[in-house]
Amino acid sequence: MTWITSVPTMMAMVVSETQVLSHIQTAQVKFIRMGDPTPATQ
Repeated sequence: MTWITSVPTMMAMVVSETQVLSHIQTAQVKFIRMGDPTPATQ
């Protein structure tokens, strides 16, 4: 089982590379988690 963690902008860049993605095995990816790049307020 594999996790991918990113910010939305990075994930948008990844999924736009369709030709590259077509050569990558993604069968083991079970979770994709995205977070907000701005720090949480204290």
